[in-house]
Formats: sequence, C-alpha cells, structure tokens
Amino acid sequence: MRNFNIHQYRPVTLALVAITLFLAPIVAARASLTPAQQAKANAVLLGLWIDKKGQYVVYDKTQAQVTVAQIAAALAAGAKVNAKDANGATALLMASSSSSPECVTYLISKGGDVNAKNKLGMTALSHAASWGRADCAEVLVAHGADVNAKDTFGRTPLMKAALQPKADCVKFLVAKGADVHAKDPIGWTALMFAAFAGNAESVDLLVEKGSNVNAKLDNGETVLMQAALSGSLDNVRLLIAKGANVAAKDKFGRTALGYVHNHPDVAQLLTAAGAK
Repeated sequence: MRNFNIHQYRPVTLALVAITLFLAPIVAARASLTPAQQAKANAVLLGLWIDKKGQYVVYDKTQAQVTVAQIAAALAAGAKVNAKDANGATALLMASSSSSPECVTYLISKGGDVNAKNKLGMTALSHAASWGRADCAEVLVAHGADVNAKDTFGRTPLMKAALQPKADCVKFLVAKGADVHAKDPIGWTALMFAAFAGNAESVDLLVEKGSNVNAKLDNGETVLMQAALSGSLDNVRLLIAKGANVAAKDKFGRTALGYVHNHPDVAQLLTAAGAK
C-alpha cells in the first residue's frame, strides 16, 4: 500500500479535501430525505415569504425581511431551490418582489431558475415588475431573465411595470430591450396600461420609444380613452400632441370624451381638440 505523505500536497489541495470531507455527510443526509421530509424542507424554504394569514409577504423596507442566512439555512436543511408551492411559485419568484436584491442574487447562485413560471405563467421578472422592483429586475436580467416573457394572459413584464406608480422599472426594461409594441390577446399594450394607471412619466417614456398612441383594444378602446378615464390631464395633453385620434370611437360609439368622469379640465381639453 502506498504511504500517505501530507507534505506532498499543496495547501489548496488539502483545503479542498477538508471541505469535501466536511460536506460529504451533509450531502449524504440530503440524498436520504424521504418524500415527506423533502416536502417539509421545501415548505420551510417557501414559507419564508408567507405571512401569518397565509398571504405572500409584501416588501417593506421598514419591517424585518427574509435574509440570506434564512435562505441558506433552509437550503442546507435539504430544501430544493426550485421547489414550487401550490401556486407554482418558486423561492426566487417570491423573493423577486418581496426580498432584497441580495436574496435574489443568492438564490440564483444556488441554481434558482430565473425563467421558471408559476401557474399563471409569471416569471420572477414579471413578478418583480408587478411590484415595481427595478432593483431585483436588474439582478434577474443580468442572469438571463427573458424581458419579453409572456404570462398566461399574454402580458409581459413591461406591461406589469407600466401599472406601477414609479417609472423606474419601465425605464430599466425598455433599456434592456423590452418590446414596447407587444400586445396581449385583446390588444393591451404597455402604453395602454400606463395611460390607464395615470402614470405620466411612463406614458411619456413609452411614447418617446415609439409605442403606438392610437393602439386599440378589440372593443375599440384607445390609449387616449384610457388616459381620459384615469383623469390625467398631462397624459391626455401629451397623447393629443403626439397624434392620438380624438375622434376615434369604441364599439359603442363613444369617443375619449365619453370616458371622462368628474374631470372637467380633461373634458375641456378634449372638446377643444375636437372630441365629440
């Protein structure tokens, strides 16, 4: 038998051997989990983002948040990083809207699938966009998240971001190649969602990037009608200036003027522009 001489090995090699010997029992323990134990371990990981009422945790910097240490502990106990809950959500998907960018980065480093979808077809990026989490969106895109992935309803992350009060996520996604012309099955575009939500900054940005100001839904509703409905004078003014058709009618024969409710300034502007 060949004698083992510790002095013939380099320090780096010895360190790797030591780490391997240390991790071997842990890896073996993980591999021996029963289905019930595995399910329990997964539940611990996924439960980090569930509150006492059984709802997904909402991100709030003023309150205690899920930490990297908690995630690491759950994974060390045998949880699968891409395990899904009853709604098809992975830890990464939940973290993308409810945790810090550091947690998102850590989950990806452990093999988290950035393009995995829940039962509604939403990816982690779509989830981040739905909450205006540009910080987490940056991490996801940097690791290969599809900026134009569509959910079950045909909606993209940009469409979700357009509904948020701030334009940070819209700016980021557009800069990374998000399609400003994409439509869902009934015709909604990111610009339509921004106009509906009354988000002037997002509307301005999307118009600047070439989004169609005269896009229509299947029922004939236009971007201008959504802006009129929201009561945003700035958006209505901008859309008219960019060529929105004030005479366009929906399937009921209504123009944008018919969508105005309790906003006389918007009605006055549309009337002055020729709407009837």
